[in-house]
Amino acid sequence: MCIVVLVTYTESTADMLAVSEMVDKKLSPSDLARGLATDGLSALLAGFMNSFPDTAYAENVGLIAMTRVRSRWVVTVCGAALIILGLVPKVGAVVADLPSPVIGGAATVMFALVTAIGIKTLNKTSFDGNHNLLIVAVALSFGLIPVIQPSFYMHFPQNFQVIFGSSITSTVIVVFVLNLVFNHWHLFPRERAGAVETALEYGAVTLPDEPVALQDEH
Repeated sequence: MCIVVLVTYTESTADMLAVSEMVDKKLSPSDLARGLATDGLSALLAGFMNSFPDTAYAENVGLIAMTRVRSRWVVTVCGAALIILGLVPKVGAVVADLPSPVIGGAATVMFALVTAIGIKTLNKTSFDGNHNLLIVAVALSFGLIPVIQPSFYMHFPQNFQVIFGSSITSTVIVVFVLNLVFNHWHLFPRERAGAVETALEYGAVTLPDEPVALQDEH
């Protein structure tokens, strides 16, 4: 069950990061902690109600980009309305009769919007003079394996299948590990750059395009 919660926490973290990008609000560690705590409470209540632990869905994240509704109160009211409508069998029958192509078309657009937000976030990362491009490529390869070949991990241990059978979870784990290996853990200590090199790297100072000629003063 802890592995299942790890998978749901990974997906919820990615969803919260995407929402923060959409609403132009920085996701602080305390905000992330409260969101994961709410997810854990939801999983606890699901166990009391004889249900499986649930998590946030990326389709709902795409709805924010489509509707541009950013108010949490609107989400709360709609959630309460859905709970009430779920208690009416006739409403469930109407939803069940919706054509699959309609639902599939809407889901495709919403998932594509979440992907676009991810690409926008990657645009803020520097790919020069580091291994970030390789990290992204390898992580995406691992994330596509469960989608293209669902039976790829069939002969692996059950716990491994639960983790890497999820595209989001496997991608996040691979990105996290490779980022530590290539960008934070160094076998040999690097030479410290001088003050001038550091200032040039962070753009504090710039070099002129043409050399400046020195003039003798008499």
